[in-house]
Amino acid sequence: MSLTDALGWLGSFMILIGYFLISKRKVSGGDVGYEALNLFGASGLAVNAYAQEAWPILILEFVWFGIAASSLRARSIRRKQKNN
Repeated sequence: MSLTDALGWLGSFMILIGYFLISKRKVSGGDVGYEALNLFGASGLAVNAYAQEAWPILILEFVWFGIAASSLRARSIRRKQKNN
């Protein structure tokens, strides 16, 4: 198995774990752990999609990554404002 395949599989599992946890109400949509699973999962899948030249999936993963990153950033900003 190549490194890009391994990253793709790991990314898939991370996103599926996040989906499972939110479906079972073990986490909420804004939880850092959930968003981190999405962020790193999308990264792994994006690397694999690029290597496979799967452009539609690559675009999907860029958007998925962006949503997770913006959620984590907003959470960080809220935390800083709360502490001031």
